[in-house]
Amino acid sequence: MRGAAYLAAVNTRPFVRLAFLTLLFVGLFTVAYFFLTHEGLYALDDYYYSRYAQQLATGTFHLAPDPEGLLVDPLRERPVIFGPVALLYKAFGINIITTTLWPLLATLGCALVLWLLYGKREPIVAAGAMVLLGLHYFTLNLTNYLYPDNILMIWCICCASALLIGRREGQVAGGLWGLFLLYSTSRPCSARRRLYTICHFMWACFYSMGGASATDSFG
Repeated sequence: MRGAAYLAAVNTRPFVRLAFLTLLFVGLFTVAYFFLTHEGLYALDDYYYSRYAQQLATGTFHLAPDPEGLLVDPLRERPVIFGPVALLYKAFGINIITTTLWPLLATLGCALVLWLLYGKREPIVAAGAMVLLGLHYFTLNLTNYLYPDNILMIWCICCASALLIGRREGQVAGGLWGLFLLYSTSRPCSARRRLYTICHFMWACFYSMGGASATDSFG
């Protein structure tokens, strides 16, 4: 009863509106930061990502090894980073804004997913999460650089969201488990150093599909 009373108290129009206004504020602040602090490419990594995106957009991208064996470049193994940039190049042309638009969209997508998950169910939690994540220094700082951090962040949030919704009682969520596996297997294509996490997430997925409770799955 106490939980029901709490939900009834927080799911009122002012709190739901607070979550929506927070989403708007974080989104507008992020977009303003993106344009006002944009300084182009930061270092060698985003140069390589943008070059691969340009090659992919023009049909000249290939994965042949360096004939002299001198260049070892793991960045071309991350199509989730430069693949969407290639699509943006095809749609809007090649310039510094389209080069860094994908990290911006990923950052905004994180706030949107949090709002969709909790904006009406737990609006206070949603507002706090959007502020703490969206206005964090490193989140904002990596909004206008073509680096994998914020792109990986949206994959992680979508992955956790699919698992969360799929585990809710009474839901027929076979498709959500498929999304969970898709997000899990796509994350290593964003940053190879996260490859070790895929085993844990896939184990959690199959264990949960077998009917185990959240408590049993995670100790």
